[in-house]
Amino acid sequence: MRAGLKEELNEFWREYRRFAWALGLVILLVYGGRVIHDDFFLDSEIMILNPESMWYLWMGSNRFGMVATSRIFGLHRLSPWISNVLMACTIWCCGITLAFCAREWTGKCRRYRVFTRLFPILFVTAPVFVEQYLFVLQSFEISFGILAAILAAFCSDRFCRGGQSRIWGILGLVLLVWSFGTYQAMVPLYICLVLTAFFLGYLNGKAATALRYALCQVCFFTVGIALYLAAVWVTRHMSGTDSVYVSGMVRWKIDGGSAGLTAIRDSMKNIFMSTSVFYRKYYTPAMVLCLIQAGWYGWNNKDGAGNFGWFLLGAALLILSPFYINIVTGSAQPVRTQLVYPITSALFLAHLTVLPEKMPEAARFFRSGGRALVSAAAAVCVFCSARQGTATAQLFQTSYEVYRNDVLTAVRMYPDICRVADTDRIQDTAVIFTGGKSAGIKGPAVLGELAGRSMFEAEAHTPVGVSARVGRLFSILGMDMQVVSGDPELYLRAVEYMESAPSWPAQGSIRKMDDVVVVKLSDSPV
Repeated sequence: MRAGLKEELNEFWREYRRFAWALGLVILLVYGGRVIHDDFFLDSEIMILNPESMWYLWMGSNRFGMVATSRIFGLHRLSPWISNVLMACTIWCCGITLAFCAREWTGKCRRYRVFTRLFPILFVTAPVFVEQYLFVLQSFEISFGILAAILAAFCSDRFCRGGQSRIWGILGLVLLVWSFGTYQAMVPLYICLVLTAFFLGYLNGKAATALRYALCQVCFFTVGIALYLAAVWVTRHMSGTDSVYVSGMVRWKIDGGSAGLTAIRDSMKNIFMSTSVFYRKYYTPAMVLCLIQAGWYGWNNKDGAGNFGWFLLGAALLILSPFYINIVTGSAQPVRTQLVYPITSALFLAHLTVLPEKMPEAARFFRSGGRALVSAAAAVCVFCSARQGTATAQLFQTSYEVYRNDVLTAVRMYPDICRVADTDRIQDTAVIFTGGKSAGIKGPAVLGELAGRSMFEAEAHTPVGVSARVGRLFSILGMDMQVVSGDPELYLRAVEYMESAPSWPAQGSIRKMDDVVVVKLSDSPV
């Protein structure tokens, strides 16, 4: 096993060395702005001030893999620079690993040479990752979990194809449990990767074992889930945490079946109709063309109607994979948890660069113009990856500008808070912020679901408002005050007290209520 894998890796590196440099350049252009800026967003302020409490929350969310990764790499108090550098390097590793896996899954077929290079580039440039990487405190850990999921899918494919060492199965299970224990969204990602391996394998001479392969993968996944749940039970009891956060995600019984079906329909509409910057307009046309193309190729394999039926079922499950979280939870899926979409979008579009190995006489035009067709499809892929990579970089720039404006707002606001507090013990003075305030980004900035949201407004709709988030931001910036959090009654009293006051920065927007300073950012939505 060891000698064979080493030979495969050496062969891969000789063939893909230039691609590795090109992928590194793409990562630099797309993620470079994120790396050099030290901005952070929600929850990251907790990781700076009290990392242990964040680890405790992660353990309660069944994310023991995330805690383990953070501790192994020594990521204690958050350093945005280190986390972002590690994130970018790991994303590069994910891209290289995807290229290696795709090459293996296609049987090293020369018709897939363009595909195996464009598939990873389309994956790493997906704007969906921005919403996840806004949470700097876990950006590297999430990337490491994605890498573990890719490697787990590779190992399980090797194991289920037969004729390979059992070590592949054991290693795959370890990586699978680690990945699932990093983030719940890794579960549909892993399923999607396995379906991708099946999809590509069927089209490249592995159709005869379709049923046995599918059954083996189902058993492998079942064992992996059982091991994951056992690890959750052990780590939860060792840490003394609970999983209220995770159990609250499932909304079928709470919100009802109608609301759940509406959430699934809305998610399908968002993806298939490209309703935001995260979901690209090429997705639906590329998906339809890819399925027609793959269906034709698969039927021409002539491996029997039964195997072809399994292939069609796998293709259907692949189409549905971006919606697995919606189906399980019965609720809307935040963009940051949509880790499947980058795989399916890259697969559908990049596969259009593949021509069939054997063409019927009626397809004479395709045989004569094959190179031109591949070149045209590759050019479309490059164009789309450049467009979505630009959108990704612009979203990162927006998040930096928001953080910069938040810091300037805090600097302008703090002297007025100290003046109203009128005390030498400002560090013991409780400050409540009512309502919310946008970052005031000017010009046609690219905005996302969270990208573009200020810390002064992100949780203004909650019963306790933004006081805790903003108070911790002030503390990190060296502006002492007592952070107020988790007291809905006190917040509601502050809202009522400031009802007639103007919004900041107007005169009278900061007042003292007993021994508490209240800052009115806007009329409270609560």
